[in-house]
Amino acid sequence: MENIVNDPVFGEMIYDGSWENKVKLTFWSKELEIRIAVRAYSEKDINDAQRTSYKEYQAKAEEYNRQIPDVLLAYYKENYEEIDSVVNLPEKCKLENITKDIVIKMIKVKTIFFAPDGRYGYLCDCAWDPEHGIAVIFPCAGKEAALRIGDQDELI
Repeated sequence: MENIVNDPVFGEMIYDGSWENKVKLTFWSKELEIRIAVRAYSEKDINDAQRTSYKEYQAKAEEYNRQIPDVLLAYYKENYEEIDSVVNLPEKCKLENITKDIVIKMIKVKTIFFAPDGRYGYLCDCAWDPEHGIAVIFPCAGKEAALRIGDQDELI
């Protein structure tokens, strides 16, 4: 298998355990260079489910990025006791003080990940779980009903 492919949807991708390239995108007023990773096992090409998901992502990215702060804040509040038990949170991050803006500042989008079955989402570093991070999992026809926050392992 070649290490470089020019995919009709993803463009030029390099294989290094998955098909990858980097793009610059703006998330909540911050421009970031992030990785696009398309999971493919040894000697497999990018598949149509992944291409369809990428097209869907491109069409809905702005909508998703408007929804993420609310979903992230709800996730943080729902999981606050667990988060607070493992991380020494500053006062501004306590349950009574937390806002969407503060939660957004606590995450950093690193990768847009596309699984072989068409599921996709953001893999993010986050302040309350620096070892494992979180995933923002996007709705995917027949697989996810709504945008949600989960563990990266759920997506990968």
